[in-house]
Order: sequence, then C-alpha cells, then structure tokens
Amino acid sequence: MIWLVAILCIAAGFVAGWFFSRSNGDGAGKASVEKALEATQFELEQYKQEVSDHFAATAELLEQANENYRKLCGQLNDSAHALLDEKSRAELPELEALTAPAKALPAEGDDEKQQPRDYSGAPSGLISGANKEKQKETAD
Repeated sequence: MIWLVAILCIAAGFVAGWFFSRSNGDGAGKASVEKALEATQFELEQYKQEVSDHFAATAELLEQANENYRKLCGQLNDSAHALLDEKSRAELPELEALTAPAKALPAEGDDEKQQPRDYSGAPSGLISGANKEKQKETAD
C-alpha cells in the first residue's frame, strides 16, 4: 500500500511539473534568448565592419606615407645634386642610397621557386669521417 501511494505521489508530481512548466511562459524565455542572440550577432557584424574600415584607412595612410617618403627622397637627391659638387658628393656615401633604385621584391609567380634544402653541403658533426679519425688518434 505504501508503494502505491509513493508511485501515485511521484506521478502527480510529474503531471504538476509538466503543467507548471507549460504555464510558466517557456516561450517568453526562448524569445528573450533569441532577441539577445540577434542583438549579439548584430554587434558582431558591426564590430567586423569597424575593423575592416580601420584596416582600409590604415592601408590608405601607409600608402600616403610611402608616397611622401618617395617625394622626400627625390627632393633630397635633387637638392644634393644641385647644391653639392662632385667631390662633396663622393664624400657622402648616404647619397648613394638616395640615388640607387630600390630592389624590387620577387613576384609571387616566379618560376624560380625551389624546394628548400634540408641538408648541409659537407658532412659535419659526430658522424662525419673527420671526427672518427680524431677519436682514433686520441685513443692510440
């Protein structure tokens, strides 16, 4: 008899819990979570756009700085040639850096790509023949 009462109480608890959870407004909690998710996704997209705009503006400023540096080097080079004689120019090796063309970076599509070597040219270290001969000489 006690087992029957215990089983009925447990069943009544499950039924009451099920009705309570349905009437508690589970949909309202889900809606608030979805609203928070949408707000967070919007903030993330906005942040991504701000970062993208920042990098674009930074790239533009760097291009302007590079162009201004080239103009400055050209101005210094022209001034040095106009104001200095040959003897003075020969004494200033810094002028060679201004007049020498910049080395171009290799293009990404170069056909001269080679696999890197993972070995040295001459044998060295413990397994080279020279070290074995030295060990034999010291042992004798």
